[in-house]
Amino acid sequence: MQFMSHFKSVLYLSIILVSMFGCGERSAEIKNSNSYFKSGVSFEYPGNWKITEDVEDDDYRYIFVESPGDAISTIQIYSKRDSFSLLEFVKMDIENFKSNMPKIFSLSDKGKILEITRSVEGKTFNGYKYKFTLSVFGVDVPHISEFYMLQSDTENSYIKNQVAVEDLDKVEVGFMQIIRNFEANDALTKLSN
Repeated sequence: MQFMSHFKSVLYLSIILVSMFGCGERSAEIKNSNSYFKSGVSFEYPGNWKITEDVEDDDYRYIFVESPGDAISTIQIYSKRDSFSLLEFVKMDIENFKSNMPKIFSLSDKGKILEITRSVEGKTFNGYKYKFTLSVFGVDVPHISEFYMLQSDTENSYIKNQVAVEDLDKVEVGFMQIIRNFEANDALTKLSN
């Protein structure tokens, strides 16, 4: 199973460019939220964010939710038989991110993947956090990615939230809104039918 298609690699690079030279971040509008219901997937997301992709590719499905600035939540859904642990997913994602980075960028990190626990409205979510700094033309922009795995009877869904550290306080409630309400059941078979 190929972890990342060429299209997704190009999209990742676009996200990097937007995050380096983006127009700034606005606070997530969770009181005026949107509902997403499509082909076995449902969740709530901030009113000023948008779904930019929902594609089924081979044996997985990916959904991108983007803020008006540079924050992004990526959702990847795999069948139980093609799934891996959350830590394996995090390591693959980081390696893919590093290997597909344009040469004009440099990335520095401490190589640490830290365990985290979030509590939202009585629900507890365990995940991982990864901090890194993107640099281009002498400009350093610290970033943070958080990873979570949500399971259903048929699939595992991996949610990655990424933003510049300076904007985390504006978008964190939006990330948690997506995770708190996320459900996926038979999400791989319904999209292609």
